[in-house]
Amino acid sequence: MLTQVQKIHCIGIGGIGMSAVAEFFRAQGKEVTGYDDALTPTPLPEGEGRVREDADLVIYSDAVPEDHSQRVEARRRGIPELSYAQALGEISHGYRTIVVTGTHGKSTTTAMLGLMLEAAGFDPFVIVGSKVPGWEYGNLRLPSSTSYPLHTTYFIVEGDDYRDHFLELQPYAVVVTNIEYDHPDYFRDLEHTVESFQKLCEKVPEDGFVITNADDAGCVKLSTQKQHSNILKNVRMLLYGRGSEIFGKLNLQVPGEFNRYNATAAATCALELGVPRDVVERVAHEFRGIWRRFEIVGTFRNPSQPPSPRFAGEAGLTLRGGESVNVPPLKVRGGRGSYESRDNILIISDYGHHPTAIRETMKAAREFYSSRRLVLVYQPHQHSRTKYLFQDFVKVLKDAADLVIVSEIYAVQGRMEEQDVSSQMIVDKIRNPSLSDKGAHHSVTRSEIRNVIYGGNLEQTKQMVLEHVKPNDVIIFMGAGDIDQTARELCMKN
Repeated sequence: MLTQVQKIHCIGIGGIGMSAVAEFFRAQGKEVTGYDDALTPTPLPEGEGRVREDADLVIYSDAVPEDHSQRVEARRRGIPELSYAQALGEISHGYRTIVVTGTHGKSTTTAMLGLMLEAAGFDPFVIVGSKVPGWEYGNLRLPSSTSYPLHTTYFIVEGDDYRDHFLELQPYAVVVTNIEYDHPDYFRDLEHTVESFQKLCEKVPEDGFVITNADDAGCVKLSTQKQHSNILKNVRMLLYGRGSEIFGKLNLQVPGEFNRYNATAAATCALELGVPRDVVERVAHEFRGIWRRFEIVGTFRNPSQPPSPRFAGEAGLTLRGGESVNVPPLKVRGGRGSYESRDNILIISDYGHHPTAIRETMKAAREFYSSRRLVLVYQPHQHSRTKYLFQDFVKVLKDAADLVIVSEIYAVQGRMEEQDVSSQMIVDKIRNPSLSDKGAHHSVTRSEIRNVIYGGNLEQTKQMVLEHVKPNDVIIFMGAGDIDQTARELCMKN
């Protein structure tokens, strides 16, 4: 289908995934227009609110509902439609596709694996749900040949388990980082989630392979299913984890045990594909992180705080943005060095939005910045996730940092869900464990909350940060919504 279309219109082109697909089609010489309700200036021509008259195909992102005016117009005119997941699936049929998936760590693992294959001269095609320093488009690495199909080229792609989107892909191999219960608006429970991953693995051909985490309970469930699946039992399954010989051999600069698991997953796959071990180890050591994965955005000094003596303090990787469709490509402005003043407040942005991700990220932050006060500014993502994992969020947030500010829940565009839970309820439950999860709010004053504060909307949250942070603090802005904007706004105050 994709070889026949020449003029493509993308609805929701500002998204991290859709922008990569759009650039892929442009590189093939196709004419691409795009529209996004929240679009910032883009190098791609915009559709100015309408689907182009001569469009052969419309591709829409998951955030675009069926009744969106452009989708309605496309159907009225008989223009074929594909969702982003379906388009990615069509693309995957033309390559030797390696799907990297899991509840956590898939973007980092995808980036690491892509960099390893690139360094070994494999010239891979990569689409990742983040931004990788050194790649022209950040979220996309194009092979030197844009011919399609090209079955000898490896396509490394991040697979999204939400609503089984990754089942649209045609994998040669699958890398599973971990499996936990998530997306409660679709999956019933962990067993249902594992079933979805099993279906993906069953699509792997007999000459392919599956790599799973031997130390993860969800992956263990998946690996045991191999014995009961007539399809999966014929597929080679490789396990990695603490018992892997390479687990302790990788010398990483990114913090956290979760990143050691990510690196081991990428290394296991790269070695299986024939990447030399010295290349694997070098790339793992040189890896400095990606956009919004424990990304050091910059520093700022709170003007309300008195200056402190200058000192040579610790420093980390500073990643700054440039221009892009929706999210800026990263440019490494500096490496490890020293900050000039104790007044500098370090700002980190992280995409984590699941209780496990919060726990592991804050554990890494505590290890990496052991001498500094930690402030977590967390924006819950989706009411359904917050509701079903409510107790887990309460448990992890109450001890996550020296100060925790919880902004209001981010509602995902295009997803209808009950809004019967709030961030205030999380804060209240932490302060008063005897409250029922669905109990009525009671007014909790800021002084009573102590180290856990309800932030309100993003503007109120930003003011709360300015009111409470101290010189030399490390602030981690965390969440999959728009909390990252607040982090970057504070850095711009400099």
